[in-house]
Amino acid sequence: MAEGCLVLEELRAEKDLQFNYIKKRKQYLEFNRVQKKIYTNNFLVLCLKDTESSLFSIGITITKKIGNAVTRNRIKRRIKAYLRQVMKAKISGMMINIIAIKDSSNISWSEIVSELDYIIKKLEQSNC
Repeated sequence: MAEGCLVLEELRAEKDLQFNYIKKRKQYLEFNRVQKKIYTNNFLVLCLKDTESSLFSIGITITKKIGNAVTRNRIKRRIKAYLRQVMKAKISGMMINIIAIKDSSNISWSEIVSELDYIIKKLEQSNC
């Protein structure tokens, strides 16, 4: 039984090798010295160069002003699913924070895909 758990953990580790999630408050506070902002209809993206890692690091921020917990978690899951599908190795050495802005509670999957495609394209061009 324990061996099966180890295999699952290894598969998860391989799947998430392309980027890290920002989880600590200290890392989010670094965005106070933001170098690049990208605006879309439903998202604000803050971008920093990551001096500690060559991997792409991502944080997702959704305030309580946007719907209830179910709505906020749905948006987070959809953003993570998109990034797992589309993430490219071209974007590395960056930390980004995707912030959902107020009218994004009723956002559809196609809108998320189109806006995040635009964001990824901008990040590839600018390199913060």
